[in-house]
Amino acid sequence: MDQEIDKTIVSCGLEIASLKPVMLSDAELQCLYRGAISLVVTSFLEGFCLPAAEAMASGCPVIGINAGALSEIIGGAGMFVSPGFLLDAIRKISDPKTNTLYSKRGIIQSETNIHGCLCPYRLRNEKISHA
Repeated sequence: MDQEIDKTIVSCGLEIASLKPVMLSDAELQCLYRGAISLVVTSFLEGFCLPAAEAMASGCPVIGINAGALSEIIGGAGMFVSPGFLLDAIRKISDPKTNTLYSKRGIIQSETNIHGCLCPYRLRNEKISHA
């Protein structure tokens, strides 16, 4: 199956833009969240969205589509957009001051509204700077 996926990726010229799913430990996942500029959730029918909660607890800002139950998890700590405006949101969140603002909001949101259920993901060190 992996060879078939690899062939499709190459035939479409998407080698640089493609990531294959892998199993990560909690520590590895937390490190990726901390180093990311943002987590972008593009689902229209998202339920709880554990990745959004994990990202916020790690200090990673979250951008979500303005649909589904995602707003209950992210609240005012994330950036919500219509599907056609994702690129604009990514550009905005890439600004270091805006990124820091949403990072701090996400940490507060995860501590106050998710009631500490994500203890392994709580920010223990400073977030990696994107400047």
